[in-house]
Amino acid sequence: MDDALIRDIVQKIVAAFHPRRIILFGSRARGEQRADSDVDL
Repeated sequence: MDDALIRDIVQKIVAAFHPRRIILFGSRARGEQRADSDVDL
């Protein structure tokens, strides 16, 4: 999953739910993601 798609998903979450913060964790947050990795928010 590329960064542009993640930004789009985050924007939709913000628009729908107005969270105070969104935290990225897991392999992507550590910079260890692979092509088949999911995104943990």
